[in-house]
Amino acid sequence: MSASDKTYLLREIGIKEGHYNYCCPIQQVANDNGSEFGKLPFGGAMFAQGVRTLGASLMNTAAGVSWLRGHIERFFRTCDLQLARYLPGYTSNNPQTRNDRKPGEEACITDDELHKLFTAFIARYHNSPHRGLNGRTPAAVWDELIQHEDYDPLLMPLPGRLREACGFEAEANITENGISYAGLTYANEFTRNQRLARLDDRVAKPGEKVRIKVDPFDLGGISVVANEELITVPCLNPDMRGKTLRQWQDAKAAARQRIKAENLSRERAQAEAIENADKLVNEILRTSDIGMMGYTSDEIDRAKRELSFGKGQHERPFIGQDEYVDPPYAGTEIQDNEFTDEHQDQEEYREDTPTPMDRFRSDAIRRRRHMGGAR
Repeated sequence: MSASDKTYLLREIGIKEGHYNYCCPIQQVANDNGSEFGKLPFGGAMFAQGVRTLGASLMNTAAGVSWLRGHIERFFRTCDLQLARYLPGYTSNNPQTRNDRKPGEEACITDDELHKLFTAFIARYHNSPHRGLNGRTPAAVWDELIQHEDYDPLLMPLPGRLREACGFEAEANITENGISYAGLTYANEFTRNQRLARLDDRVAKPGEKVRIKVDPFDLGGISVVANEELITVPCLNPDMRGKTLRQWQDAKAAARQRIKAENLSRERAQAEAIENADKLVNEILRTSDIGMMGYTSDEIDRAKRELSFGKGQHERPFIGQDEYVDPPYAGTEIQDNEFTDEHQDQEEYREDTPTPMDRFRSDAIRRRRHMGGAR
């Protein structure tokens, strides 16, 4: 961040006055022997390599000799006196100075809230008179010293160098348009030639992801790791130069909210259109005498009549398989170890009477007998 404009941090927390564009070439980096300088992503050899990439020298100070880092140690003291001890959850550097405060019960500040508080403190610090500067503000002294040739902005490291030194590694997908990361597309002559190269010569085979390095403070380009080298690939969207990853994520979230609000405002129109289309379809079907399954009303009536085909005049119509009742026990109840028909009093049975066909058959039998006797 020492090589980029940080004014947007002030604007994000509501500070409209002043700026935070304090950046200059790094000449020397001094660090203590803390464990954080021996861990990834910037620990050990990687940290030293990043400093050398920026064109600066690295000085490892001796452990326990704080006066070798006087400026930064004094700044820590200022942060303690003017910021930390006024916040809930302050622990101090020894138990005696806590007095009656209980950090475990008072701690309530989140990381994002601490970020805003510290940014506001920096804005106040830069614009406050300092005794060590003869009553002048750090911002005024900076504007004066920045005119020296040693702090020429043209000596600032290029975005590719900053990305190589301070960026983080990630994986990205390869598409037909280029390399896709965070919803952005990166492409140049290198990516186009990769599509024409043989599979063995490509950075990543089809279906694989490519390793890249990303600067979260500048999405204008990425660095592709190819054969242990970093190749810069710019973003196809020129507006991404100088835009941070957090700003881009907030912009995408705001765009999704706008789209969601637009869709909600048109839900009634969509429902009305669907209802109108359904009415039109039903009206067309009624006009054409066609049902939704493709049967006409005449075919449906005929199917109803066919359900009763083959039934006698005294038989009840078929009521369906789900309502089938076992005949031996249908309509009977057990009383005193005997079966009784519960429908005995409810139904009246007609006795069979001779029909014309029965009379015809009786006459035929009588004639055959008469003819046999005559012989």
